[in-house]
Amino acid sequence: MSTVATTPKPGQQRVADSNAPKVYKLTALDRCDRCGPSSQAYVRVTMKETGHDLLFCGHHYNKFKFDLVDLIDHDKTINEYDRLDTGNRLIGSENS
Repeated sequence: MSTVATTPKPGQQRVADSNAPKVYKLTALDRCDRCGPSSQAYVRVTMKETGHDLLFCGHHYNKFKFDLVDLIDHDKTINEYDRLDTGNRLIGSENS
């Protein structure tokens, strides 16, 4: 069964299609500022004072996230760390 997108009536909100694929903003060209070209960035933070962006791989974001809490603009943070979610399975545990 297919659904047709309609314009919501005044006072109504459009419901997001839960089956729609998530659109990511960071690409394979975005690299971790700490690792350099060896690691893809999954988190972009913007510094409050300067407006400059920092890119982090998952490892380095986890390492520095508590130090950055008061220094970054949380509204501009892009966190795509969920792209690394593999269902929390351990390697070799496919048969368990």
